[in-house]
Amino acid sequence: MQKRSITHSINKFTIELYSQLKEYEENLFFSPFSIYSALTMVYIGAKDETKEELEKLLHITISQRRIPLEINKLVNKLKNNKNVEVRIANSIWVDQFYELLESFIHNIDSNYNGELFHENFDNVGEVCHKLNKWVKKNTNEKIKSIISPLAFDPDFKLILLNAIYFNGLWVDKFDENKTKEHNFYPLNGNFNKIPMMHQITSFPYYETENLQIIKLDYKKPQDSTNEAEFSMIILLPKEKDGIRELQKTLSLKHINHYLEKLIKRKVKIYLPKFKLESKYKLKKTLNKMGMTNSFSKQANFSGIADPSNNMSPFIGEVVHKGFIDVNEKGTEAAAATMITMAPKAIPFQQEIPVFKVDHPFLFFIWDSTTQAIIFMSQVLNL
Repeated sequence: MQKRSITHSINKFTIELYSQLKEYEENLFFSPFSIYSALTMVYIGAKDETKEELEKLLHITISQRRIPLEINKLVNKLKNNKNVEVRIANSIWVDQFYELLESFIHNIDSNYNGELFHENFDNVGEVCHKLNKWVKKNTNEKIKSIISPLAFDPDFKLILLNAIYFNGLWVDKFDENKTKEHNFYPLNGNFNKIPMMHQITSFPYYETENLQIIKLDYKKPQDSTNEAEFSMIILLPKEKDGIRELQKTLSLKHINHYLEKLIKRKVKIYLPKFKLESKYKLKKTLNKMGMTNSFSKQANFSGIADPSNNMSPFIGEVVHKGFIDVNEKGTEAAAATMITMAPKAIPFQQEIPVFKVDHPFLFFIWDSTTQAIIFMSQVLNL
């Protein structure tokens, strides 16, 4: 098997996950990086068929022991930008009577910088309060809760949490005085009045017969001469209902092609000012993607807990929540993932192109130094 970078694996997983989530027919916002990172935390303790299943799902082409090292290197790169705030946190919550292998605890501590909490899982209210408090703290209070006592299964023995928070300022900020009401046209044929930001500036831009692509950079360190680390890439169909075709044809190959073709030129951009929140229970989605053994009692996670001392764990659910705020100054985004375990280019145009985001579109936030997609979104209605 050809060895690929961990970011290539994350990006492939991103597109495959989106191809499933788009069936929800609603606004989407999620962090594939957060979900992927959380799943690798259980992967490092997987054996046999369970390990093979997760390798296929996560497109892993390197050894199991190298995965946490590569995730650690990637996280350190993502956090290495003084002008963009990136926080990535991990934690393990284990029932006080459940024993984890020291090797697993050491791996999470050293490579994921993970916190370990021993709690009495019989005290559901208190455990949920502490879990939600941890998520709230590590997402700058943008995600206030991820689980309620009513959703807490008494069979839970082990909970893995990953949280990511992003706050970046635009290189080219929008003037708040130019933000005006415009129509946004969802797929139902109606329209909504929404605040639309506007500016005429040079941006990396490309268009095909059916699609416009633009890259909005976030601020980079002043001592850096490299391309801005973080950017928002917006894929805008030219037709008001063009999102359907984009959903069908989107691929990692297409995205890489668009990014390679971007050329800086003056653009009239109109961008909605908006906030999105989302929550997903991903078990059924991951089942469709081939992850079934991990959710069954046949799962082998003997690298997490010794089956001779405990009931062998399996994954109960994967819960993911996301939040994003796009405004004149920049973008604030957060996401948290919880895993519970139980026993064609057109000719160049001279006129300034108009990039008006007044109908369904896709966007993602990525890091150009690692080429990793950190957040992805589908906006159908505002």
